Amino acid sequence: MALFLWACVSLVWSPDIRTGVLYLMQCAAVMVVAALPWRRSFVLNVVSAAAVGAFVLNYVRPYAGGFGNPNFQAEFICLALPFCIANIRHSSPLALMGVVACLGVLAQSDSSTHWGALAGFLVLFMAYRRMWWTLAYFVAIGANIAAFWADDLWAWSSVHERVELWWNTIVMWLDSPMGYGVGSFNYEYYRFQEAHPWQDTLLKAPTVFAGAAHNEFLQVLATLGPLGVILACASILSLPRDGLSLSVAGVAISLAGFGFPFQSAAPLMLMALCFAISEPADYRILRRFAVFWRALGAGRGPVKQCAGSDQVRPVGSVPVPIDS
Repeated sequence: MALFLWACVSLVWSPDIRTGVLYLMQCAAVMVVAALPWRRSFVLNVVSAAAVGAFVLNYVRPYAGGFGNPNFQAEFICLALPFCIANIRHSSPLALMGVVACLGVLAQSDSSTHWGALAGFLVLFMAYRRMWWTLAYFVAIGANIAAFWADDLWAWSSVHERVELWWNTIVMWLDSPMGYGVGSFNYEYYRFQEAHPWQDTLLKAPTVFAGAAHNEFLQVLATLGPLGVILACASILSLPRDGLSLSVAGVAISLAGFGFPFQSAAPLMLMALCFAISEPADYRILRRFAVFWRALGAGRGPVKQCAGSDQVRPVGSVPVPIDS
């Protein structure tokens, strides 16, 4: 919420208010979805069915299954896979079908996004579990592979074009350390499109529309400044700690390092649904109401869940049962 409010404030100096307002409307819609009392089993079944549908569309519409870009398709499938795996616990017939469908789509995809997502997820998982020696070994292997095949990696257009985008985005931020404001990236980026020191890349020409920085954190830095990055990181750290939330967050953060999943409708919807089913619905709504009530000075205190039960109670009061 703090990040959303800061983005709203940044409209004051944003050069493209229309795009900024449209993006804020999208964010508000996602927040509404995340606040609704969805049933966990229903959401898991719907996402599993969507994964099966994506697999079928891969044959009906051969190019990226109708997603328009193989990377967009891979982002959606990478985020849907944890839902399908979590659905196995509910013994749903759609669960295994969803897992097989996700793996089938990724096996046929022309995108390499899923490999980057897997590597990033493993790094975050090992860091979360404090497996420092294993993490160091994993990073060392990756560094050696990158050094050994550096020329081949750099010859890969999607690599050096992303590095170019990141460099130019940093230069863009240095021109306005506070950020240009929400929705301003495409309006301002063209002025820095040739700021990189190397030449002859596909994105060099100022007539080419970049669309996004292909790194969500750098784009937030360029538009909302360091405060925006801090608030974004705080939002990530405030997520629930259940297995599904951590898996989806790990994949999303990995994808955000070289793509823009937070600007695409399908990945955003999956992240919102993940947050929505991460806590008991009644407890979540009551807690948010209690925080608001507390802010008005009318409540006794925040609400917490009673250990070992489905009850919630305000601090300092007797337990109040809540029907689940």
